[in-house]
Amino acid sequence: MLLAMAALLAGCKGAQDSSSNEMRAVVHADMNEVMSDIDAAMKNDPAVGMSSNPYDYVGISPAFERLVGLREYLLAIAGQRILGGDEPNQAWATGKEWAALYRSQH
Repeated sequence: MLLAMAALLAGCKGAQDSSSNEMRAVVHADMNEVMSDIDAAMKNDPAVGMSSNPYDYVGISPAFERLVGLREYLLAIAGQRILGGDEPNQAWATGKEWAALYRSQH
């Protein structure tokens, strides 16, 4: 997951507008928080770091859920653009809200 996010960020480096830079900074901050939270958990309980299964680390940091929510949000923006809307959303705040709104209108 983290490698996929890093690849996504590397692909975004050509974008120069401030919203892309802000989003990139937020994603970097969340990724750093995830890793810091994992490190702190391993310091408190060394057994935490014994697993080689990345799914064992998913629930340690609330920042992980923000990264997942970002994916939903980006998919909702993509859906909005595909349907012809390019303006900032005003009727939805999450990807799930966009999907519910779309289903109710179509």
